[in-house]
Amino acid sequence: MKRIGIFYFHDDHGVVDDYICKLLREAEHYTERLVIVCNGMLSPEGRKKFRDFSGDIIVREDRGYNAEAYKEAFHYLGLEIKKYEEVILFDSTILGPIFSLKEVFHTMDAREVDFWGITKIQGAQAGQVFSGYFKSSYLPDYIECYFIAIRSTMIASYEFWQFWRKLPEIHSVTEAIVYYEIGFTEKFSNYGFKWDVYADDVTLSKNSRDPLLWQPVSFLKQTQCPFVKVKSLVHSEYPECLYNGRGETTKELYDYLKNETEYDVEYIWNYVLRVNTMPDIKRSFQLQYVLASNRELNFTGKKTAGLLIIADSGICMEKYITYLRNAADAGMDLHVICEESVEDSVRKLCSQYNTAICGIQYLKSYREYAEKLVEMCDTYQYICSIDFSLKNIHGVKALEEGVIRSNIENMIKSEGYISSIIQLFDKNPKMGIMVPPTPIHADYSRYIGWEWGKAARSAEKVAKEVHVPFEYKKPAIAPYKGAFWCRSSALKTLKKYIMQCKKEDELFEKSDFARSVLYVCLPIFVQNMRFYAAVVMNELYAGIEMTNLRFFLEEMKKNTSPHSDNKCLIELLKGLEANNKEILKR
Repeated sequence: MKRIGIFYFHDDHGVVDDYICKLLREAEHYTERLVIVCNGMLSPEGRKKFRDFSGDIIVREDRGYNAEAYKEAFHYLGLEIKKYEEVILFDSTILGPIFSLKEVFHTMDAREVDFWGITKIQGAQAGQVFSGYFKSSYLPDYIECYFIAIRSTMIASYEFWQFWRKLPEIHSVTEAIVYYEIGFTEKFSNYGFKWDVYADDVTLSKNSRDPLLWQPVSFLKQTQCPFVKVKSLVHSEYPECLYNGRGETTKELYDYLKNETEYDVEYIWNYVLRVNTMPDIKRSFQLQYVLASNRELNFTGKKTAGLLIIADSGICMEKYITYLRNAADAGMDLHVICEESVEDSVRKLCSQYNTAICGIQYLKSYREYAEKLVEMCDTYQYICSIDFSLKNIHGVKALEEGVIRSNIENMIKSEGYISSIIQLFDKNPKMGIMVPPTPIHADYSRYIGWEWGKAARSAEKVAKEVHVPFEYKKPAIAPYKGAFWCRSSALKTLKKYIMQCKKEDELFEKSDFARSVLYVCLPIFVQNMRFYAAVVMNELYAGIEMTNLRFFLEEMKKNTSPHSDNKCLIELLKGLEANNKEILKR
């Protein structure tokens, strides 16, 4: 069948990701010509990529979403469109193909239809969002607009061209769904044109109006649907994810694509890490790990991992020196940055416990620490950092010491635990940095959801400079008090940043604020290199964490009664958001 494809593209920065090139490369096998319509920006690099697939590239004002983009493409082609037996309208909101498109076109070519798609949304009661647009309170079934094929029988019709001529101006996503996505199927169905979809599962559709989004693995397996929705990769509105499942949707989909299909998941990570904040990625991909501390050591030899510690005294080091011994026994080299006044005591302490120090430097500013960190990247594949400094900022040293203990135990609890950390890095090549959970005992819980602290604006500035998405209202996935494991190759941006910064830059002053800024910025530098941040803890601490979190949750719900009575947590969350908006209006 002689086909032409019209591809709709939009990206806030005009970047054409590799997953799009993969999609267009496959589409080339089934179309004789391709027209690309871009709403808004198109970067020079993006235009160069598109030219590999088409000489027909339309860059237009960012308005009207996909509907008005297609309308302009039809105007651009004019009567020439009638040369083709089928027009394919598809866009950049899909990832794939996961399965070959050959079977899709072979199957649909045999069906006597005027237009068809890949999936449909089941009819349902019109919610509050759509109630004002339809006479009926019930929405009809409709083809999802990410892929619609239109046969010549319909293209030649008067009704087809009238649809585009009379298409209202579209100012919102809701209007795009009403006037184009639902409207297209509804109107042409009412005109008597026949339609169908390739991937349809009655059982799954009864469970969910959109099984491709909320039950993607089951849907892909049962229907051989060739595409995945890009929206399935990261759920920026996480309550929506919890309302439609347990939160496992993205993780299960990713594992399925990685382990059971031939799709290159590198496309996924490169896109996801470019356009999403790290908190949204961490939640969607469930990047929180609990590791056993009693496993056998499975790696030997130095140069694999190095340990960098900061110490303002030997007090805390002495108490937890056995953990440093664990690291040494696991083959890790020890490097120390400390105050000049405590060098002798640190050396004596380490020699007393038979722990060799590979290097020791004075802590003049946090620039020395950052430079040492990137210097170690040339020697080690992985680096662990722990800050032993006791600042007594809470008035009770035992509280802060408890944080140091948690950090140490979640970083280097045992030789076997260290081995588990290394294996986790090896198993997940896009993992760039791992941090322990933010502490929630004593008054540390005030930092939950506000891990950026006073360093938020500085972190936002750094994120902007290195082109990483940032939202200070979302929690940082960052090392609290400088405890983390990182992959050396993920710190290349930090190295460049250090070389460009002036000596007096706030990131490298000798102050608690500078220390905070440096720590919260580390995952930003890592994400710039297209690696992700994760949270890690040992099994004992995980039990403590779950007990404490459950306690706080139960107490907060109990103490908001009667407001919380017989309400699920998502309803409470929505109620709080509504109250906050009302307060802001006042």
